[in-house]
Amino acid sequence: MRFALLDGGGGRGALRCGVSFANRAIVTDDMAGNFWHSDVSCDPEPPLGSILYLREVPEVGGDTLFSSMYAAYEALSGPMKRLLEELTAVHSGEHIYRARYPNNEVKDRSDYGYRRAGRFPISEHPVLRTHPETKRTALYVNAGFTTRIKELEPDASQAILDFLFKHIQRPEFCCRLRWRKNSIAFWDNRCVQHYAVFDYFPAVRSGDRVTVKGDKPFYKTNLRSRKHNAAAE
Repeated sequence: MRFALLDGGGGRGALRCGVSFANRAIVTDDMAGNFWHSDVSCDPEPPLGSILYLREVPEVGGDTLFSSMYAAYEALSGPMKRLLEELTAVHSGEHIYRARYPNNEVKDRSDYGYRRAGRFPISEHPVLRTHPETKRTALYVNAGFTTRIKELEPDASQAILDFLFKHIQRPEFCCRLRWRKNSIAFWDNRCVQHYAVFDYFPAVRSGDRVTVKGDKPFYKTNLRSRKHNAAAE
C-alpha cells in the first residue's frame, strides 16, 4: 500500500515531494469524504496523491480508513479479472458537488476540456489501472464517484459495481489511521482508497490539505499475470 504517516507528536516532521501541487484547501468538521473513494476520480487527470496535516483533532473518533487497490485486484478470481480488463467506468462529480455548490458555474476548467458552464466534471477511466511507477495493477472504481460501467446494461453495471464496492472493504485490504495532533499523512490515490469516518460531531477536525497533480489513468495488460490467472483456475 502506498501510504506513509509522518507523526509530529513531539516535534517537526519533514515531507519531501518532488511534484507540483494542484491546490490547497482547509479541512473542517463537515462530512466530506465520509464514504470510500479515491480523491476527485471524476477529473480527467485525477490527483496523484493527497497530503493531509491536522492541527486539531477530536478526543475520540475522526479516524481515516485506507484500502489497498493492489490487494483488492489481486484477490479477484481469474475470470473476474479478465472481465474487468475490457471495461470502462464513468466517474462523475455531479451528484457530490451539485448539492454542496448549487450555484457554481464551472467556467475556469478549460484545461480539462470543460466547455459548458455549470457542468461538474465527468470522466471515463479504465476499471483496472496500471500504476505508472510500480507497473502493478489496481482496481479503479469507487463508491464516491463511479456511477456506471460504460459497456454494460444498467442492471449488469450496477451488479458489478455493487460487488466491487463491497469487495474493496474487506478487512484484509485495509488499515486504520488514528490521528494525533500535528500528524501528517500522504497517500497515493492511484492505488489506495480512503474513508474519512465522520463519528465525532460536534467536535472539530481541522488542518491543511494539499492535492498533488496527477495524470490520466491507463491500463496496460500484463500478459504474465493473465497467464498466471488462467493457470490458477
